[in-house]
Amino acid sequence: MSVQLPTKPLNHGPKPVPILGFGTGTKWFLAKQQDNTFQDGLVKVLNTAIKSGFRHLDWSEQYGTTAELARAISDALASGIPRDELFISGKVEKSVGDIPAAIDRHLAELGIEYFDLYLIHEPYTVLKEDPTAIKAAWEAMEDVHRQGKARAIGVSNFMRKHIEPLLEVASVKPAVNQIEFHPYLQRADDYVPWLQSQGIVVESFFGLVPLTWAKGGPLDALLDRIAGKYGIETSAVLFQWALEQGAVPITTTTNEARITEYMQFMKLKLSKEEVEEISTVGKSHHFRTWWHEHFAADERT
Repeated sequence: MSVQLPTKPLNHGPKPVPILGFGTGTKWFLAKQQDNTFQDGLVKVLNTAIKSGFRHLDWSEQYGTTAELARAISDALASGIPRDELFISGKVEKSVGDIPAAIDRHLAELGIEYFDLYLIHEPYTVLKEDPTAIKAAWEAMEDVHRQGKARAIGVSNFMRKHIEPLLEVASVKPAVNQIEFHPYLQRADDYVPWLQSQGIVVESFFGLVPLTWAKGGPLDALLDRIAGKYGIETSAVLFQWALEQGAVPITTTTNEARITEYMQFMKLKLSKEEVEEISTVGKSHHFRTWWHEHFAADERT
């Protein structure tokens, strides 16, 4: 049974973003690194996700899952879902030095005419945190936005020190910053509120870390208790916690059965006290899954 997901407005672009996205990275990306063959399992999971109500599909050239997403988009369109109903998000990483050529290639490979959202994947490896390179990349992003190839544009894995130089030249502010965000990494120095004060939507990846990478932490019992109270899965509790922070979670799975569990968040409304308790307990433990080389071990920004 398909569920119609609510949406969240962006600071530019014709379409709001669905409040839960389905990603083609993480385990699928890791599997591609080990075996670069076509992953029928990913197509199957994507098809199930779309049939269940997911419309926000998140992809990056880094993931190596282009052919699988292209097949799933083609299947969705063939099933009668109009293109305008899908919200396809792409990220440019290794090709960020020539964004106009990159987006043309990505669109052709995916068999679509535009991205609903197109992001610079990270500021570290290619841009090397250089403010001049970041500014130039953003100007190129604005060009493809003006051409209609990216209906909305944004960034991913950017910190305030990366966004501030970008804002110096921006005529179009980033619509989104996609970052690791969960109760064990709530981002210090009021970074999330600052992004929101700039009109930048926070998308959260690895939002289920307390149930996966960091299972066995102090949130286990609390999440189980809240999930038991409402008769739902703990993943739904974490999705709702993120939404209460104003974030848009991006999730994924290799197990089709999980998709039905994920959609349970639509049935849940956490109390203010429950949200605050998850936040407080989460802050007692620190866990970061990605980009360790750019942060001190105890750094929570």
